[in-house]
Order: sequence, then structure tokens, then C-alpha cells
Amino acid sequence: MNRRPPPPAVTELDPDGLRLSLRERLEFIELRLYWEGRINRGDIAARFGVTLQVATADLNRYQALAPAAIEYDRNAKAYYAAAGFEPRLIRPDAQGWLMQLQALGSGLIAPAQGWLGWQPEWATHAQPQRLVAAATLRQVLVAIRERRALHVCYQSMSRPEPHWRWLSPHALAHDGWRWHARAYCHEHGDYRDFVLARFLDLEAPAGDAQGSAPEDIDWQTRVRLRIAANPALSEAQRRIIELDYGMTNGSAEIICRRSMLYYTRRQLGLVEGEAAVAADRQLILLEASEEAPGTS
Repeated sequence: MNRRPPPPAVTELDPDGLRLSLRERLEFIELRLYWEGRINRGDIAARFGVTLQVATADLNRYQALAPAAIEYDRNAKAYYAAAGFEPRLIRPDAQGWLMQLQALGSGLIAPAQGWLGWQPEWATHAQPQRLVAAATLRQVLVAIRERRALHVCYQSMSRPEPHWRWLSPHALAHDGWRWHARAYCHEHGDYRDFVLARFLDLEAPAGDAQGSAPEDIDWQTRVRLRIAANPALSEAQRRIIELDYGMTNGSAEIICRRSMLYYTRRQLGLVEGEAAVAADRQLILLEASEEAPGTS
């Protein structure tokens, strides 16, 4: 009778050969050690729904991978990042940490879905919630995935009353405030953005979609924006703006889809003419150039 070989000892673990579920838990350990300096087995059990025994084994495995990185404090019953701690499984990302904090604080994800533990007090600008019905989003996703048309009762700003129209959605887009369906409008014969919260009613996807993502030229075309600090600001103020936006040699580049250009410019306050260098504006647009669809 053939016997399965025993699992490798923890000292033989290869970080590149770990199964996905185990690697996720070990990365979680490293995230907590890097950002908070400590972790205990209860943190792992709560985050992944595993037993304390499994969590203990995970901590032992991590200690075998990086013996100089972690120390156990019997009094605190917790593991601490040692003086020689260096991440081996993750690449620390400040933007990722801040986005996680924002997602938790705004209710986009539940605490159990995130990997943050301790959080500082923090605040963000208040904005009304734009609710999208789960049934609406589900039907839109079905239409996108299966390349189907969708009959929607939509309330637009250009008409006083909602009316039914056929759409063929191919993507989702977020303008910084609202979620849109990017879709071919059968009524107007072109591609437009439709705010999901304005879908008042809809029928199950039916019939083949018209248009397609490759045919949506505004969606496929990228626009490269080169921005700089407003020259009307003082030298010290311009230097602060350059730091804020990670500028190199006085400018930074942003790439967006042409269909998202209006929203991008609105978010950054990029306007034309004399208003562009008004003293109350931080940024100016130096150059905007388009890249043909299919280029990178």
C-alpha cells in the first residue's frame, strides 16, 4: 500500500511553494507585524475562521520562514516584530493601507473582511451614500458577462420623467462619487455612462447585446495628462504640491480613459483659460495627449 509522504517540516517551507490559503494567512501575519508590530493567534482565527491550533501552527510556520523576524512574549501572549524584522512575503504599500482604512471607515468592507487591527482616529470628507440595489447590480453584471441587452427604466437629468430604454452594458466605471454602467444606448446609437442608482427598474437581460467594448472608442482610448503645480503659487507652495502628487522634475503624469476624462479633470480641478492659474487652484494641465486604442 502506497503511503502519502509526510508534509514538510516547518523548517523546509519554501515561501514560493506555499498553498494559497496558507500563504494568505502568513501574509496576514506579516502585514500585522509590519504595520502594527504585533499579532496573536486570536487575530488569525478571527480573520480566517480557523481554529486556534491552526493559528498557532501558522505562527510556527512563519517563525520557521523568518526566525530573526518574530519574537514571542509569554506575558502578553503575542508575537512581536523583532529588531531584525524584514518583510519576506509582502511588499509594504502605504497607499494600500490607507485605502483599506478608507474602505473600512466608509463601510465599503466589514472589519472581518479587512486586515487592519489597530486604527488611529481619522476622518474623511462627508458625502451622501449613493445606494445601488443588489438586484440591479446583479442583472447588470449578468448582462456584461453574458453579452446581453438590458431593458431599464432610467431616470436621466435631461427628462422630467423616467422612461424605459434598451442598454448593452460592457463595463463599470466610478467617477469618484458614483458608480456607472458603461453601455451602448440603443436609443441614441452611442456609448454613454448610466448612473446605477438611477436604474429604477429593469427586466432580466434578454437578446444579444449591441456594440461591444472594443467598439467603444472613448473607452478604449487612453489620455495622458501631464500636470504641474500652479505657477501662481509661491515656490514653497509649489514644492508642497509637487510632494503631494509625487511629481518628478516639476510634473507628474496621469493616464485615464477618454470616457473618464471629464471626471478626472473635475476631480483635479483642471480647467482651461485664465481660470487655470487662479490663485485658489493647486494644479495646472501642461499637456494632454491621446494614445490610440490598443497601444500601451
